[in-house]
Amino acid sequence: MKESPFLTHRHILLNGYGAAITLRGITLSLWNGRNHPADMSRVAGLDDRHFAIAQELLAWYRQHGENDPDFMETGRDCEAMALEAKRREEQQQAYAGWELLVERELGSRGKRKDLAFDRYEWFFARFQQGLTPAQAAEQAIAHGLE
Repeated sequence: MKESPFLTHRHILLNGYGAAITLRGITLSLWNGRNHPADMSRVAGLDDRHFAIAQELLAWYRQHGENDPDFMETGRDCEAMALEAKRREEQQQAYAGWELLVERELGSRGKRKDLAFDRYEWFFARFQQGLTPAQAAEQAIAHGLE
């Protein structure tokens, strides 16, 4: 039996460049289309090599479906990547709202509001520690951040 393209191209499916993301989206849609619908319009942007891989993945899945252990393993790994990306995106959205409140706190204390932007890593660490925006502003002032 020929090797599964989900194994052959696994290194691409788990990569972060544009065409790889498109192929991973197709894989995720085959894995669980309800939770991971594929944006098939992205296929138009694939070069010939990556389009051939997409066709290979679809044809293989049509023939073997979930009976392919390489598909199942790669699907799990693709889903784990998607869930981690979603978690990071949600965290960044939460941080953006928190940062706005920090800026208000800094401004009300006569400090420049863009300090939180300029010192992102310092403030993000405080966000991850669970400090309130007021506590983070107070710590920034106490540490002499300018």
